[in-house]
Amino acid sequence: MLNYFLKRFLGVIPTLLIVAVLVFLFVHLLPGDPARLAAGPEADQTTVELVRRDLGLDKPLPE
Repeated sequence: MLNYFLKRFLGVIPTLLIVAVLVFLFVHLLPGDPARLAAGPEADQTTVELVRRDLGLDKPLPE
């Protein structure tokens, strides 16, 4: 029984890693501005900049 749960748990780790990488790639590589989408269509540039900073989108990828 322990062997079964261990195999299932170890099988979940690669799945979670793949999902995390895909979400990261979708956010950073798809066209459009995630900050603009999060702020809404009526947001001014200042609000978009604040959302961009809050989401960490103003930092380079390696950071």
